[in-house]
Parts: sequence; C-alpha cells; structure tokens
Amino acid sequence: MSVTYYLGAGASAKKIPCVADLCKEIREMAVFIKGNSTQEEISYSFNGKHKINLGSDKRERSIQIIEEFCNELDGQLSIDTLAKIYWIQNDRFKLTRLKSILFASLIFWERKGIDQRYLNFWATITSVHSTLIKDSPGYIEFPGTINVLSWNYDSQLERAFREIFPNADDIWDAHGKTNGKNIFKYTGVNFKKLNGSVSMPASFSIGSPGAKDNGLYDMTEYQMAYFIADIIGDQQGIFYDQIEGLKFCWEHSPPSIIQDNSFKDNYYKIDTTEVLVVIGYTFPSINHSLDFGLIKTMKNLKKVYFQGANRADAERIKDYFQAVLPESHSNIKLIPIDSNGFFIPPEATIEIEKNDISMRSGSTSL
Repeated sequence: MSVTYYLGAGASAKKIPCVADLCKEIREMAVFIKGNSTQEEISYSFNGKHKINLGSDKRERSIQIIEEFCNELDGQLSIDTLAKIYWIQNDRFKLTRLKSILFASLIFWERKGIDQRYLNFWATITSVHSTLIKDSPGYIEFPGTINVLSWNYDSQLERAFREIFPNADDIWDAHGKTNGKNIFKYTGVNFKKLNGSVSMPASFSIGSPGAKDNGLYDMTEYQMAYFIADIIGDQQGIFYDQIEGLKFCWEHSPPSIIQDNSFKDNYYKIDTTEVLVVIGYTFPSINHSLDFGLIKTMKNLKKVYFQGANRADAERIKDYFQAVLPESHSNIKLIPIDSNGFFIPPEATIEIEKNDISMRSGSTSL
C-alpha cells in the first residue's frame, strides 16, 4: 500500500501562525526585540565566529524594517502574493527582505517547542511496523511506501523526527535537505520539504562572552532578540545561503516539482500513491498548477482523506481539492475526517499488521 501525506500550514497551526495572523504575529516579534535586546553584545558561530553589538540604532532599524514590511503585507491577501509581486517586479531587495523576515519569524515561533501531533505521528507510524534486524539498530521496514510532502518552511517535522530518532541528526544539510539516504534506514518513510526549511548548520551555537553556548532552540530571551534582529537587518550577507534556501512554488526551475530529480529515484514513488492524506492544506490558487500536476501523476489514487482544524474545516479542504482534481480521477473517494492527532489511514495500518502476522508465522522469508 502506497500512502502519501500532503501537509500545509494548518498542520503546524498549534505552534506556527497561519496566513490570517502573520502581520499581528510579526509585529509582536518587533515588540519582543525592543523589550529584550538589553545586553551589550552576543556572539554566535557557524562558518566562523560573528559578534553582534546591537546598539539602539540597529535595534530601531530592524523594528522599522518589520513595520514597513507589515504595512505592505496588510494590503495583500497573503505573504505568497506579496512575494510574487516582488518577483514579477524583479525587486530582489524586497524579496530577500521578505524572506529574511519570514526566516527570522519562524525561528522566533519555533521557540514554542514541537507540536505533539508531529511526535505522535512519528511514534505511531514507527510502532505499527515489521521490525527487521538488518545493518543498524532501530531499522524499520514497511511493506508499502509512505511519503510525506510538506509545503511548510517550519522545522516541526524534522524536529519531531530527531526527538524520536536522536541519533539521526546528520541526515540534514545546512538547508534542511536530506543528506544521502540514511533516513530510510531509520523509518522507511520518505519525506520532502517542497519549498525548503528554516534551519541552521549543525555546528551553529550562540552565546554571550563567557557563557555556555546554546543551540538554535535553546536561546535566552535576549539572545533570541539579538539574533532575529541581526537576521532581519543583515547587510553583510551572513545568512544569505540559509535565507535563499526558502523558495516559493513559482520560484522552482523547472517550474514543476514533478520534474525534480529527487522524485525520480527508487524511494519517492509518488506515482504509485493509492491513498492521499491531506492535512491543513487548502490548495491556494497560486499553487494550483503544481498541485494539479502532482495529483495527476498519482494514477493509482483510490482514496483521499482530508483533515483540518475540525470536521467543517476538513469539508472545506475537500471542496478546495476538487478545484485541482483531474478528470481522470473523478471516481476516487473523498473522505473528510476529524482527528486529534495526524490521521493514520486504516489501509496503511491494516496492511502493516497483515505483513507482521505473516512474517511472525514464518510465511515470509527475509
């Protein structure tokens, strides 16, 4: 059984603000910077040492940048729309500024911790499995294929994964991309962040003179204030590689994730998908061509489950999905559901349990 998860902003809504609340939450970040940047300086390290001495002029400049940006965002339907306008106008300065603010905001919001639904997801799909002892401890193999595709820039999916598999930290590079195929040894689950991910190199640390270094999610309040202000006001290009790791759907070249080479290897068998689980994704019009193309490749698709904030929201997501549904898929079942955790389709768990029973009975040889 091939199951694909399709995650949108709603999947991280308990920790990361959704579109409607962005301006309010970004402005609150400016208040946070103003109220907590009270030390003389801090230092952090990645690709070399860097110190920040955030005088009142730099602090006020970062706050001013946020306010100018939010004033522009207030007049648009979404941050994606504003980014697309900058791109059409070839305004690289404003587009980079937008990404800098988005990058800093996500780090700021991620300090709230990991949404327990992500932890439950990884724990659940790695408990209904056939445990096979092969070349590494904790090796897990599924009888079918499970893919997770996420539009989200946040690191909730990866952080939850590391929490469950603490020795697997080396599978990501500095841009949140999987490093080789080690991940498949740990879970049997293939996942891809379609538009990149907010992350820093594993070597990253931050601290004040004489203090113990902290990681990205262990900063004190004033360390966080200095760090995000430095990202927003960065004039030296220190964070350029990290920020440009974030992409909007229309920035992909070629303009189709279907043609991305990572979907052509033996692990990402998106075209074999039989069950699609859509969580918190409303199929925005700006993504329609990519959504349509991806769904069209799922020639074996039989059933789609929709999960939102509640049953009514799941029904709404189903309606949006029908706008991008190819005619060739008109006979598939569309099922809105309501679940406290991320929904695990019974087709996947039943198939796994069948396989486990057959292996224990000795009918399947390794």
